[in-house]
Amino acid sequence: MTNEQRVVECGGGVNEIRRCAGRTHAVSAGRSAAARPSRACRDRGIPRRGGTASLTYTMSTTLQWIMAELVKNPSIQAKLYDEIKVTVGDDHEGVSEEDTQKMPYLKAVILEGLRKHPPGHFALPHKAAEDMDVGGYLIPKGATVNLMVAEMGRDEREWENPMQFIPERFFAGGDGEGVDITGSKRIRMMPFAVGRRMCAGINTAMLHLEYFVANMVREFEWKAVAGDEVDFAEKFEFTTVMAKPLRAQLVRRSID
Repeated sequence: MTNEQRVVECGGGVNEIRRCAGRTHAVSAGRSAAARPSRACRDRGIPRRGGTASLTYTMSTTLQWIMAELVKNPSIQAKLYDEIKVTVGDDHEGVSEEDTQKMPYLKAVILEGLRKHPPGHFALPHKAAEDMDVGGYLIPKGATVNLMVAEMGRDEREWENPMQFIPERFFAGGDGEGVDITGSKRIRMMPFAVGRRMCAGINTAMLHLEYFVANMVREFEWKAVAGDEVDFAEKFEFTTVMAKPLRAQLVRRSID
């Protein structure tokens, strides 16, 4: 069959990302149900209300960054697609929530996207209750203190080649092996913050990111538009979005 091709632009806003994601599920009749991962939410006791706007914006921002990296790194996208094919086989209903739990490379891609491109570059600000010394620096009482979330994941003292997109770093022997994104053991990256004020939607976000990335890659090959280089410049809005929205050529995959 002749593969369908189209060029899409995914802006930093929620509606643009939804339209891009929606296209991948509207290509053929009978696959629209793949866009509703609600049963897993119920099974895992994940709340479906409250903080919806914040969760949706941060998730859509992260989704755009990850897809941009897959466009920029076609070999990584091909490796992810191979894992999807092996896991799903000839299932024409698309990737299910249960399928994503069997895809270690998919999880590594999501973690690498969150490490390099956390949706928020700062945590909630705190105020020093008293004068204190931190690493030889005086933090005066009343000073506002914040954490550079993005810089933690890009610290060369913690990560090898931190500005490169390398999902394999989260496998055995890699510098990200066993990393805990909740910060309960050691904080090396904190895309959802840590502690008592950690994002309550962490489980929902991870579930949806894995689900959408897997289905979008399964349905389409995401390619760079001729003459249009992927630009990773950042723009600070409600979340840290791409200054130049992602434009990609989507080539419909032949699924026998």
